[in-house]
Amino acid sequence: MRRLFKDPDELRKSVFAAEITHRLIVSSSEYYVYEFAPAGRYAVRILTSYAEADYPELSQRRRYGHTLTTASQFLFAAAIAHTKLKSFPEYTAEQQALVERWLRGKLLGPHIKFKETSRWTTEGDGVRGPTSTARVSGVTVNCCNPLRYNSGRVQIDMALMAGSILFNDQEGFESAIKGYVDVIDTMRADGSLPYQTVRGNAAIWYQNLGIQVLVMAAEMAALQGIDLSSYKAPSGATLHSAIAFLARYMDQPSLVYGYAAKNINPWRAGNRITDPDDHRYQFATWKLPRLQGDGASFLAWFEPYQRRFPNHPNISLMSDVVTPIAERGTPRSKMIQLPYPFRRANATGGLFNDYSGTITSCVFKEIP
Repeated sequence: MRRLFKDPDELRKSVFAAEITHRLIVSSSEYYVYEFAPAGRYAVRILTSYAEADYPELSQRRRYGHTLTTASQFLFAAAIAHTKLKSFPEYTAEQQALVERWLRGKLLGPHIKFKETSRWTTEGDGVRGPTSTARVSGVTVNCCNPLRYNSGRVQIDMALMAGSILFNDQEGFESAIKGYVDVIDTMRADGSLPYQTVRGNAAIWYQNLGIQVLVMAAEMAALQGIDLSSYKAPSGATLHSAIAFLARYMDQPSLVYGYAAKNINPWRAGNRITDPDDHRYQFATWKLPRLQGDGASFLAWFEPYQRRFPNHPNISLMSDVVTPIAERGTPRSKMIQLPYPFRRANATGGLFNDYSGTITSCVFKEIP
């Protein structure tokens, strides 16, 4: 069992941090699986603290797109946590009503359900048209990804999908489905996501991030009887194509250089990056298979995908790419093991990350 965490009030200064999302995911999941009351109390405290303060604020103009996507990660996790905690005896009817009013206002409000038309969704994108430049965190970078065609768009619509299911809002659900379709429709025939793979040194990283949110959206839709995973882009590509592309390009990073050369807002520092404009250094090839310090995984999407498509060629394709990385010196205890065995979830607590909204082992059953 993972340790519980410090006072959620201390986290107000970093409302959109992955840390608070991880803490909510882990504590609500530990209650859901083990009925561990302290974990349930902690998760309820997070939900009620943010509901009472009506956080996170979604209308920050300076970095509206970033604010909205990172807040959506937290709200997506909050919607799932609320559902998992409904049976907790200490989660009172008054508290549940408070949290539902807060979630309804955020998820079905003007920024997530009724998305604004602004420069974040209308300006030149640098992918289909000329690449422009902008100042980001004090650094001049190639620009810009529109919110309507990248993983951020699906992240927002994942939160909307969860809210529309929670509150039975058909209009919101249809809007969320459109988010998935709009992003898939941009996919090239080889499975690459254009607005992810132009990110320079982070091209493979963002391809994986796009897959994470697309898989989770497809899972939620599947539970409502809608098959998004087989939806084809005009190029003929599907979600499966995106995963096959990721595996091939993790194995041979040079294959992505042609797309990555646009260097649209690459990672600037860290992850052994010394030259941020060197699109040939694809740090995701070694970072994606490694578990994070709290046990989270950047490949958390693999578990629900594996359980829905246990015999798909992508299962062995991804496994064949990831396994040799551990054999090159990374301790297996710090690596995700693919195919992902359910017994490992029992031993380690299961897979999750800030984009998954939950520990995936808690909500997707093992396929015999």
